[in-house]
Amino acid sequence: MKLTKVFAGVAAAAVAVSSLAVSAFADVLMSKTGNTSSAEKYAIPFTGLTEEQVATVKTIEADVDLVDTDYVNGTIGGNIDGGWSTNGQFELNEDVTVTWELPGSLVSYDADGNFAPYAEVQFWWVNNIPDTEDEGTVALTAVRLLDADGNEVLPEAAIGESTDTVEPGETEDPSDILPGESSGSPVSPDTGVAVTVIPVALAAAALATTGIVLKKRSK
Repeated sequence: MKLTKVFAGVAAAAVAVSSLAVSAFADVLMSKTGNTSSAEKYAIPFTGLTEEQVATVKTIEADVDLVDTDYVNGTIGGNIDGGWSTNGQFELNEDVTVTWELPGSLVSYDADGNFAPYAEVQFWWVNNIPDTEDEGTVALTAVRLLDADGNEVLPEAAIGESTDTVEPGETEDPSDILPGESSGSPVSPDTGVAVTVIPVALAAAALATTGIVLKKRSK
């Protein structure tokens, strides 16, 4: 067999594998594998929403899938009433919908007075694949903005479109809630102390007073 045919076959196989990978993650808004970075962030798009619509948003929901890991922590945060606010730290051991009951309004403006609402979902620590040394992966698969009646607040363009990763410092003080550099154990973003992995039932109870609601999701 000619070498050109061998190389052509290898190239075709690589393209096929690549296509499968893209298809498998076609609905993923954001993912984080391992802990090389201290955080991955997904900026929730408000494109097409009017100021009046944004004012009606009372809840943010985020669907989180633990692809091949048994633990992830993170937060949902946003500019609330002109200042940065967060729902505290969520800790998940299974696929869950994380719900943040907003403590105020997402209506906010930039330094030039332009309407500029902002909110994001962050992933911090991701455990390895259980019983292995391989890095685990977690994925954000959907985000919803809900009004007081639980209805989605959406423009004609769906909110599920992904955006570029937001770098630290591009929002009003979100870096204040980021954990330190990853170095082997889950780290609390507030204290720098290692976080103990806890069952999701206990995590839900602990978060009951922070505005976070966890709803188990079935695959």
